[in-house]
Amino acid sequence: TTDYGCCAAQMLVPFGVNLVGITNTSRSISPFHQCGTLEYLPRFLETADYVVNLLPNTPQTQNIWNATLFARMKPTAVFIDAGQGSAVVDIDLITSLEQKQLAGAVIDVYRKEPLPSEYPFWRTQELLLTSHSAAPSLAYMLLLNFFVTI
Repeated sequence: TTDYGCCAAQMLVPFGVNLVGITNTSRSISPFHQCGTLEYLPRFLETADYVVNLLPNTPQTQNIWNATLFARMKPTAVFIDAGQGSAVVDIDLITSLEQKQLAGAVIDVYRKEPLPSEYPFWRTQELLLTSHSAAPSLAYMLLLNFFVTI
């Protein structure tokens, strides 16, 4: 529930989305309906239709999005990563998509940028790649542009 997370959540409020956020400490944060620490993440994933990763790059979040977490998600769920490339275990995401454990994924950040032309993401079905570009702008505008793109 960083500034980016709160901005993204605020944009989804008009659509009546049940918003669940991850925080450093379990506390209530508007506009989220429910918040919890990283230990609650696996449980939150079980009912999510869309999962938006905006977690910062910390020792606790590196490689957090792995086969174990993807397996907790519904096969109809979509994973969106606009956070840090270090958070996703790429091969686990690819395998989850290939085995239909997830309906799809959108990736805006990568472990290595620019993404090499031979990288398996380019050949993965149900994976939409967006061009990660940074500019000095408000968090709200960055997220608005990202969500309009997908």
